[in-house]
Amino acid sequence: MVYQLAVVPGGRSGDCYARVERTTASQVVISCAPEKGWMGPNWKFLYDARAKALVGQFQYYRIPLDRVSVSGQKAVFVSGTLSPRQVTVEFEPERGDSFRVRPGLQTAGEPERRVVPFASGSRFALVIEPQQGPVVEEGSGPARQRYLLPQATYDEFAAARPGRVKDGYVREHTRMLEAIGPWQMADGTLWFAKTFCDGEGITGVGGFGYFDLGERRYKVYVPAEVVNWSATSILVERDAVWIGVAYNGEWGSTGGGLLRFDRSTEKTETLKLRDIVGGIARIGDRLVMATETGLAVLEGGRIRCYFVDQSSAGQLSVVEASIGR
Repeated sequence: MVYQLAVVPGGRSGDCYARVERTTASQVVISCAPEKGWMGPNWKFLYDARAKALVGQFQYYRIPLDRVSVSGQKAVFVSGTLSPRQVTVEFEPERGDSFRVRPGLQTAGEPERRVVPFASGSRFALVIEPQQGPVVEEGSGPARQRYLLPQATYDEFAAARPGRVKDGYVREHTRMLEAIGPWQMADGTLWFAKTFCDGEGITGVGGFGYFDLGERRYKVYVPAEVVNWSATSILVERDAVWIGVAYNGEWGSTGGGLLRFDRSTEKTETLKLRDIVGGIARIGDRLVMATETGLAVLEGGRIRCYFVDQSSAGQLSVVEASIGR
C-alpha cells in the first residue's frame, strides 16, 4: 500500500535534481540541486506514519565543509566562505557523542599571492598567484628559475582518453590546460595532483606525482583510474596516496570517488563516493573527508556519509546520510 503524504511543485525543469539524503520512521530529507551550480535547498518532511499524515515541512540550505585538520584525537571540519552558515564540526571517535557542531567565524579567502618554501635550505618554493596555476620556483629575484607543469600532448590525450576523442575532441580544436590542483608537502618535497576543465574544447589528462628535486622536474603518475578525472584533494602517506577526484564539466563539477594509490605496487583502487571531496586527513585508523554536502568517514573499507541537519527550530546536528549506508 502507498499513501500520499505530500506533493511539492518541482519548479522549472532543471531547477531541482532531487536526491533522498536521509529517511527515518518520522522524517525524510530530500536535497535539491540545480542543473547549473552546486548548491540548493534541503527539503525536510515530518510525518506521522501511523496516522498517514504530514505534520510539517520546511527548507534549509545544506552546509558544505571545505577543509579538515587533525589535532591529537580530534578532527576539525570547517565550512567555507560560500557556506550559508559558518560552522565548525568536531569529530572525536573515542567519545560517544562523536560529532559536535559549533558556531564558526567567517573564513578569510586565500591571500593574493602565496609562497610556500620546501626542500632543504628553502631553495625551492611553490608560488601561487591569483588567476594563475601554481608553479615551482628555485631561487629568488631576477635569477630565479621557474618550472612549469608540463602539459599532455594531444597524442598522449588521445591514447589515454579515447572516449573523449569520440566526443569530438579533435586535434585542431582541442586545448590542453592542466594545472597543479591540490598539493601537500611530504617526503621533503611537493606532492600534487592535476586539475583541468573538461568542456568547450578545453581538457587534459589526470595524474598526480611530486617534484623531483635532484632532476628538477615533475614526476607524474598516470594510472588508468585517474586519467579522466581532475583532483580536488590529496593525502600522501607512507604506504599510499589518497586522491579525491571530480569531473569539471561546462555546467559544474560532479564527484568521481576516492582513489587509493599503493606506493609499493603502484596499483590504484577506486572507492565509490557520491560527493566531491575537498579535504582528506587521518585520525587513527580512520580516514576523514570534508565534502560538498558535509563529511565522510572511511573505516574498515566502508565509507559512511554525514551532513549537517537542521531542526524546525533552527538547531544544527550531524546525522548520517541514508545513502551512505
